[in-house]
Amino acid sequence: MNGIVKYSWLLLLAAGMMACSDVIEDPLDDQRVHLLAPGDHVRTGIYAQTFWWDEMGAAIDYQLQVVSPSFDSIAVLVLDTVVKKNKFTYLLKPGVYEWRLRARNGSSMTPFTTYHLTITPSSIAGQSVILSAPATGTETNTQQVQLQWQELFGATRYRVQIDTMGFNDEQDLVYNHTTTSLSLAYHFLTENHYQWRGRAENDTALSQWSGINTIRYDVSPPGAPVLIAPIRNSSLPKPVALNWAAVPEAISYKLYVYKSDSVSPYNPSFPLMLSSTGYSFNLGGSSEHIYWQVSATDKAGNESAKSELRNFRIN
Repeated sequence: MNGIVKYSWLLLLAAGMMACSDVIEDPLDDQRVHLLAPGDHVRTGIYAQTFWWDEMGAAIDYQLQVVSPSFDSIAVLVLDTVVKKNKFTYLLKPGVYEWRLRARNGSSMTPFTTYHLTITPSSIAGQSVILSAPATGTETNTQQVQLQWQELFGATRYRVQIDTMGFNDEQDLVYNHTTTSLSLAYHFLTENHYQWRGRAENDTALSQWSGINTIRYDVSPPGAPVLIAPIRNSSLPKPVALNWAAVPEAISYKLYVYKSDSVSPYNPSFPLMLSSTGYSFNLGGSSEHIYWQVSATDKAGNESAKSELRNFRIN
């Protein structure tokens, strides 16, 4: 093998090794997740347990399982979920449990680490409700929202309160009623930022209030995008850079591209959802006329009016 060929071969080998290193993940098989809380063999009267562990840099997610009374003799599978972060809160009934956790990535996973936990009976007065859905910070243009929470042992009903002023005046709330179910369908009457919370009740005690979740009901669309380039009737070579100005409150854009009749979608890919304010159009044949326009969509799902309709010709 002459020097030039050998050197070229080494370069190709090194490049291949670098490319492989970009996709190889650190193996997790010989590692273990360090569980933080609740500690092993903890005995407590607190029903809301926050499962907490040290994060692992090579992990993509974590599999959390809870059973009763133990994994050697499972009577009830309480929970089997995948968590992206390193905390998960769940309401448990009085009983004996084991919980275990393992970290995972695309090519490997750690062994499970298992802890024992006992929940003792307690008054609901020292407990609090955990809200399930919708997640706090949700924005929606759907008039009916389904509020959901976890069951609290010992509760016979749940009080749900909804407000727009942070519960500053409990005598003047948007909504304040009880239900025996674990969900409530609420119809928004006006656009606003809403807060909601819940507590459990029975004939002898009231639980603590849950945390407060926020929801924004918004049916007002953002403004129509303003097209920047290319200007109308341009004649350009491929690829053609389509650009428009960012719209306040928009989180995505819908790009409409039409054939020369200005109404037929150019292909089934259009309209195309984009998070950026530009697109490189590399389709079309010489002398073909293309039409395009853009709309904006906000976090609540409202779509704006379309921008002006522009056209260009492929050189």
